[in-house]
Amino acid sequence: MEKGWKRLILVAGCLLFGCLLGYFVTVTQAREQDDPAYLAFFEERGLPVPEPAEPGNNIIGAGLLLGGVPTGLMLYQYIADQWKIHAGRKLLIGIVAFPIYTLLGVLGVVPFLIGQTVRLFRKKSQPERTDL
Repeated sequence: MEKGWKRLILVAGCLLFGCLLGYFVTVTQAREQDDPAYLAFFEERGLPVPEPAEPGNNIIGAGLLLGGVPTGLMLYQYIADQWKIHAGRKLLIGIVAFPIYTLLGVLGVVPFLIGQTVRLFRKKSQPERTDL
């Protein structure tokens, strides 16, 4: 399988897995609101009962977060290769900068999926040139 397809499947799979986890969080929060022991815990201590988050926010947020991790790692790998950072420093900088490139990956996961899909299908539709 081609490298571009592997990357596309990895990011899309992580995005879908994150959406699934967000759905389970939503279901769990909804069930907690019906549990009398959960509600009694907060009432005994005089605390307000936390409101569950919006289902769409849970699902989309978890999906983008999990999809952003491999996208950010690919971005970091590209930058490290361009700057010719050797392995020891690459690992150290990668660990320290993990939150930064994960955030950049979250911001770029949807454009990455769209761009990679268009690029792969455009490449597939063009006939190979053999007259070179």
